[in-house]
Amino acid sequence: MTEPEEIVLKAPLVSDGESLKYSIKKQEGGELLGQRTYSINKVIGGGKECYKVFVKTESNNQELRETIDETSIIEIYDVLTPTSRHMITTVKDGKVIYDTFSNYEEFEKPINCCASLSTVGLSLRDCPFTPKSNISINVMMVDRFFKVNATVAKEKEVIKVPAGTFECHKVELVPDIASLLEQLPTGFNFPQAFYTLAQKLASRFMPSVHFWYSTKDPCIPIKYEGVEPLSSSVGEPIIEELLSIE
Repeated sequence: MTEPEEIVLKAPLVSDGESLKYSIKKQEGGELLGQRTYSINKVIGGGKECYKVFVKTESNNQELRETIDETSIIEIYDVLTPTSRHMITTVKDGKVIYDTFSNYEEFEKPINCCASLSTVGLSLRDCPFTPKSNISINVMMVDRFFKVNATVAKEKEVIKVPAGTFECHKVELVPDIASLLEQLPTGFNFPQAFYTLAQKLASRFMPSVHFWYSTKDPCIPIKYEGVEPLSSSVGEPIIEELLSIE
């Protein structure tokens, strides 16, 4: 039986100036952690049309009041291709505690490539949303890529969030541990059984995440459940729910 052809995600149709605001809660207990806003504008970068994706995350912690600003420039001609990512973290007194810029223009990038977990949601908006789809996303990790595999649920779900009630497609993303192990330096050759075991063990520590997308164009992400996408570690599982669309 032949493997289904892998789907290449094209640039999704996103309105210039679109802004989506979400609440962030703990999965367990529902404690409000803060809010996150995704703003997308079309810009010209290096003579090419790009999406400028600005993600602003504000914590609800009165002592820390941490704010994380992430800006990713993504080329949108033909397929989505990240060109740069700038991330700044400040605390309530305005002090910058983290500031890093990554330029990906010189990297040889695979298909369906994302600059970070926080931009995966944008790429999947072009997903065909059919259960038989074979979709993988390659997420940048410093100078390497970490693959996650996407599966669309067979049944649609009706999701109620603060912004309203929406019929949605549910998409599950599962880490592909084998792809990460294969990027180890030359000399690390593992049998397939090792990859299978590593995948099972890793699922306990790196669980799958879920997105719910509106069935109506432009297929806006309505809800997210999983790891904190801007965290450098797995961290505490969260829920993002749509608050408003602008």
